[in-house]
Amino acid sequence: MQRLKTNNFSLQHSLECGQAFRWEKKQNGFYYGLISNTPIKIKQEGNGLIFDSYKNKINTAHIKNYFALDLNLNEILSSIGKDANIARAATKYPGMRILRQEPWETLASYIIATFSNIPRIKKCINALSQKFGNEIEFDGMQFFTFPTIDALAECREKHLKLCALGYRSAYLLKTARMLRKKIENESFDLNALKKLPYADAKSALLKFPGVGEKVADCALLFSLDFMQAFPVDVWVKRVMQEMYFSNKPISNRKIIEFAQGHFGKYAGYAQEYLFHYRRNHVL
Repeated sequence: MQRLKTNNFSLQHSLECGQAFRWEKKQNGFYYGLISNTPIKIKQEGNGLIFDSYKNKINTAHIKNYFALDLNLNEILSSIGKDANIARAATKYPGMRILRQEPWETLASYIIATFSNIPRIKKCINALSQKFGNEIEFDGMQFFTFPTIDALAECREKHLKLCALGYRSAYLLKTARMLRKKIENESFDLNALKKLPYADAKSALLKFPGVGEKVADCALLFSLDFMQAFPVDVWVKRVMQEMYFSNKPISNRKIIEFAQGHFGKYAGYAQEYLFHYRRNHVL
């Protein structure tokens, strides 16, 4: 078992705020999931983390990176703390951080998440991983890695539909095949998008089937370090209308423009705090 001291971090708030779909808390107090396709269990005790992983493949550097512990959360909150709304949400969920997830899994997961809810999304992703991922035994349990681009590109749409993806099956299959072709031609790399300006990286993602503004911004925010990305779903639209537009109808584009102007370079953090707060509270 390894240990890591932390500062201004909440494991619970970071894993239960809806940004990641494959973590599960067990009765022993540990959260179980995968980092870098490696099964791991992790628990917070005071200002420290205790964790163990399959064949000890995950070290403290992996944990610091995945949970973005290198970032100064106080500085981020100060930057986005433009009004009482953010202060209220940040006070309710202290230590919540944006995770650095794997880009392909994040992109695919949010294609699957389109017009769905978190329990259903989790069920679909777990079914997909069991059918097309690799099985690994850890701590007396079976884990399944998220399917690779190649694994999904080689399957048939009817097989994806068995995982309850519905119409999203076609989008996911086409995106996997398009990505594989681009990678084979050495003309595309998801991780390389980090080096591009936000608008260019988003434009590149929007070319894939099933990727609209929300999916693109989710991939950019939750896996590619674009902290200014501001995904707008029904919950975010609702809270933004209620808190900033006097309940008047407003387009998603206008919401994004306002949020990025109002909250600045860490607008994505504002999004996640407001999203999580609104899902759990009636205004």
